[in-house]
Amino acid sequence: DRALREADLEKVILAYVAPTLECPALLIAWEAAGHMLCHLDRPEIGSFINPASTQGGTVRFSISTGGKAPALARRFRESLEGIAKDPELEAFVEALSELRERTPSAERRTLLNQRLEGFDFGIRLVFPSWFARAGE
Repeated sequence: DRALREADLEKVILAYVAPTLECPALLIAWEAAGHMLCHLDRPEIGSFINPASTQGGTVRFSISTGGKAPALARRFRESLEGIAKDPELEAFVEALSELRERTPSAERRTLLNQRLEGFDFGIRLVFPSWFARAGE
């Protein structure tokens, strides 16, 4: 283990920085020079964040809290994994895809929106007992 050095970043255009790595001045300068940086624990010094993602077939969900609460993003991802991997959802996506391919482009939006009438997936937020909204 040693500190990050400028030479470590030569020929690198994208970097993920571990939470234990401390050298913000070097990283800020490197990112300002046009390189892409994701600091996993300090999003304010990075140029992008790493969303929590899950995929099932062709459906993909990516969730982000802007780096403010990665554990919450992970919990969202875990909750959505079952939905993304549902075989009926995959069949529905395939049916919509086939309909889209067969429909002239001028009519697609209207027809697909009509076919989506009645589609919903319920998401309900349940907060832990320690959390109380401001003013309540």
